[in-house]
Amino acid sequence: MKLTKPDYVQTAVAGIELFLFGPLADKQAPLVFVLHGAGGNIHSSSGYCRELARMGCIAVAFEQRNHGRRLADARCNLWWGSKKEDEFFLMMNNMYEIILGTATDVRLLVDALPARLGLEPRRIGVTGFSLGGHATLAAMAMEPRLDVGVPFIGGGDFYTLMKLRTMQNHHSVNNFETYFKKALAPLVKRFDAIEHGPVFAPRPLLMVNGGSDDVVQLECNRNFHAVLSPLYKKTPDRLKLSVYEPVKHEVTPAMWAEGKAWLKRWLF
Repeated sequence: MKLTKPDYVQTAVAGIELFLFGPLADKQAPLVFVLHGAGGNIHSSSGYCRELARMGCIAVAFEQRNHGRRLADARCNLWWGSKKEDEFFLMMNNMYEIILGTATDVRLLVDALPARLGLEPRRIGVTGFSLGGHATLAAMAMEPRLDVGVPFIGGGDFYTLMKLRTMQNHHSVNNFETYFKKALAPLVKRFDAIEHGPVFAPRPLLMVNGGSDDVVQLECNRNFHAVLSPLYKKTPDRLKLSVYEPVKHEVTPAMWAEGKAWLKRWLF
């Protein structure tokens, strides 16, 4: 059987396994981090990376914490369905830890990847899906050198998302309040996107959500968009919340096409 030569470079930087797609010989090509969703792995992003590479970007895929070959505890990714409140609430911690871990990885790679490969990207973008959408916003909140962001079916208001998820899974909201404020509130206050609106403007940000999403409800990004809107008064074309009806928790071809066009517009 004839083997096809890979259209990517596989390497490791700062101990993180990376797949790199696109024109690595063009040292100033835009760099885009592509973050997969929950339950995904490095291959989940490859199709999106190939499309961005054809657009002239260097697309970077890596696995989120506790996913793929970085899996440390599979139980943590299964506890959303648990009827035990302690396990269910621990999942909140696990999810937010993964989000922050991935955002921290992106922040590190903004420095380490160009240093390793001699890149001088003219602009740097980040995009992601579901869990990767949350991490996209967290990374932008942490790292001002990320010039453009496109989170798909994610949210910038973790508190609201977790409260909705608690009610959806028939756990006590009263217990949620007690647990969340004790264990997670200080961490979310420190890092969550909705707490750091001023650091986003005037960077181009497109948030793409399904209007009927029952996993990451639209309310989470509507709340965040309301915080951001006054900050983008001078640059309103750089902020958009795009809602697709009756889409649930998925990324349709039309949604991806809009996101890809946004990245092309602002990265080049």
